[in-house]
Amino acid sequence: MSEFFIIAVTAAILLLFFIVNRLVDRIFPDPKARKRRNMRDPKTQLDAISKIDFHRTPLMNRGEYRVFAMLEAFVARERRGHRVMVQVNLGEIIRPDPAAPDIARDEAFAAINSKRIDMVVINAFGEAVLAVEVQGSGHHLGQTAFMRDAVKREALRRAGVHLLEIRPADDRTEIEAQLRTHLDARAADGPRRAVPNPGAVAARA
Repeated sequence: MSEFFIIAVTAAILLLFFIVNRLVDRIFPDPKARKRRNMRDPKTQLDAISKIDFHRTPLMNRGEYRVFAMLEAFVARERRGHRVMVQVNLGEIIRPDPAAPDIARDEAFAAINSKRIDMVVINAFGEAVLAVEVQGSGHHLGQTAFMRDAVKREALRRAGVHLLEIRPADDRTEIEAQLRTHLDARAADGPRRAVPNPGAVAARA
């Protein structure tokens, strides 16, 4: 009888604990539980942004803006039809070879799609001809920063896009000389086979 009583009391305590736990969850929901919502749903997105204010944040710091202004002035003087874009997603300017196996192509795209380039010079066809990274004091933060940069360098190299790394304090004449050298080299390479950008196609539709 005593053994049965102990089992019954234990079961009752567990049941009571379960009920109390459920009540606590309803009264004091876990804030982290909101992260489980499907944020791909536009309705959920609208609900999320309707509950919080936003603040503007600079697209570039002062050093990056100095380089950006140099690039814009340079391509305007050169009159080759180039334009300068900033904070460009790497997956928007290069794509894995469509002839590659599906798994290899998907993995390669996943490896680059979250990476960003500080500035990209595009030609009149919208193709990237030069990538520019501004190496400021806070550029290599974090233990994996070096490897992330290595991924960008290698992906751009394989796509035939030159990467120019500039420090904001570099001499303007030297920067422009490097720009001219890289753009001349890209022009000498000739056209490369372009891979359609699904995002760009959808935007034009």
